[in-house]
Amino acid sequence: MWFLNRTAAIIIPAVVLLSCGFADLRPIGYGYSPSGAETVLKDPYSPVSVHFDTEMEENESSGILKVHYTGGNVEGDLHWKNNSLIFTPISPWTPGRRYTLSVSGTVYSRDKRDIRLDNHIPFYALSRSPSPVVEASYPEDGASVGISPEEGRVELRFSIPMDRLSTERAFTVNAFSGKIFEWKDEDRILVVRTGKNLEAWKVYQWSMGTEAESREGVPLARKVSGQFTTDLERLRPSVLECYPLLFSGGSWFPTGEKLEDGLRPGLAVAIRFSKPMDENFLKQIRFEPGLSGRTERLSPSSLVYIPDRDPEPESFYVLTVSAEARDTAGLEMEADFSLGFKTAIPYLCIYSFSANGGLEISGSPEQPVLVEVDPALDGILRYNIRFLYIFGEKARQDTPLRIGLSSFFPTDLAAPRLRFVSWLSPDTLKMEWEGLIPGTAEEKHYYRLLIPGGRSGISNGSGVYFRDDVVIMLEAIK
Repeated sequence: MWFLNRTAAIIIPAVVLLSCGFADLRPIGYGYSPSGAETVLKDPYSPVSVHFDTEMEENESSGILKVHYTGGNVEGDLHWKNNSLIFTPISPWTPGRRYTLSVSGTVYSRDKRDIRLDNHIPFYALSRSPSPVVEASYPEDGASVGISPEEGRVELRFSIPMDRLSTERAFTVNAFSGKIFEWKDEDRILVVRTGKNLEAWKVYQWSMGTEAESREGVPLARKVSGQFTTDLERLRPSVLECYPLLFSGGSWFPTGEKLEDGLRPGLAVAIRFSKPMDENFLKQIRFEPGLSGRTERLSPSSLVYIPDRDPEPESFYVLTVSAEARDTAGLEMEADFSLGFKTAIPYLCIYSFSANGGLEISGSPEQPVLVEVDPALDGILRYNIRFLYIFGEKARQDTPLRIGLSSFFPTDLAAPRLRFVSWLSPDTLKMEWEGLIPGTAEEKHYYRLLIPGGRSGISNGSGVYFRDDVVIMLEAIK
């Protein structure tokens, strides 16, 4: 509906005689669409306009009409039709947004009349529902927070219930590894979490764009944003101590020793930190030279490193905890932690050796040992090997089966045969062989006694083994 504004308070002659002719003093009638304030347009592209009751100078009058809102001017198409200057928006009107039709300036009719206009008419499109706004947010802009999923979250409170889908799409936050949305208070509160601990000492920035809409389809009045820093916790973790552990009865127990004093066979290594640690600290342990094993958590602030095998005897190792080990607040250590230690694991060795009643020889004989054998008595050889360390029960069963005596020279010399084995004590083994043949002045006979060494050789059952194979050469004489 058009509203025509005509000046009618004073009746004056329509035409006044001037010196050079006649001047038309009739006022120009005009009206607006929408005609009243707070009108709601029904369609997304409903035009707005100003109408005159006479033909106008279109080129000179087009610039008087503008449409704007709090965010700026609205772009649209202006054209004249039947004395009406019509504005049609290029993009659809936004529901609930308050627009203003402004007509301001001087316009001229074709019959040489003019009028100055200055009118501003507010209106809405599709809905008069209020635009939603963010009333409050957590964390406050610039706040320091922890890294837990509960602390490291973004929470927004809206003025009215929101449309979930458009609001979630309009929300952005940097460095979140996935977003978990939770709605409360009948869709007036949105909580966004990542479901994991955030990265410590990092700045997180978030924003909620105007694409977010209320349930009535009205967009957010203005974009909001904020940032927070996960630097609430500032004390970095450190390694307090490392010590050996013994497994017994299904649990780990400290031995009361220090790691730097040596690591004995069958033990694991405990590492205690100054703070509760994140799970990643289980992967930040290494040994040089390499010592394969696995880690298990003992407590929130300690772990145990369980070697797959005992470390090398009489060797020096360096235990390193990487600076990338993080506490539960996400803070890393200041630097790598390193601790050197020597294993308290000796090599197995022979304390003494004696054969067929001969003299007891200390250590492993380096020269051939003369042993008297009698072919008439089946060429029997008896010897005792006394080890420096005692052997466990299982090791005592396994060791004799792995010690061999073979003919060495001449090559066609018959091989001896094992006939008797006995442990005189946990550290002394007695073995008896037959079939040895004594040599002569012209041809000496040698036999080779082999005790396998190395990690795959014989062991006393407590992780102690010979560094290398032990070979004792025996010369059989009459």
